Amino acid sequence: MVPGWYATYSVQMLHDLEVLNEEDHTFWMDPTYRIPDNACKCLRSGETLGPTFPISTMPVRSFITNISNSVSSSGDPTLVKGIAFDQGYGIDQVLFSFDGGTHWEAAMLGND
Repeated sequence: MVPGWYATYSVQMLHDLEVLNEEDHTFWMDPTYRIPDNACKCLRSGETLGPTFPISTMPVRSFITNISNSVSSSGDPTLVKGIAFDQGYGIDQVLFSFDGGTHWEAAMLGND
């Protein structure tokens, strides 16, 4: 209902509309629909959540969905599967690191 902000639920569920002149502090906007206020807009494993801000656009996100339990140190290829999505502009590359970000390799992307 607000230009430039994406919705998370179906609009057919809307039964009324309240106009606010300040940020909403209900459960759905504070703390729920907020993301970390840092460069990657992410929270790394083991980190404590710091400052956040309301979601207004969908940042590029990626997730590992499947990886072999045994990663070879011999240089043999390891199959890693995942998904990456954005706000509709398209993903043209995904980089992957086995060593915590020291070295990066381009992932092979599927058709969709």
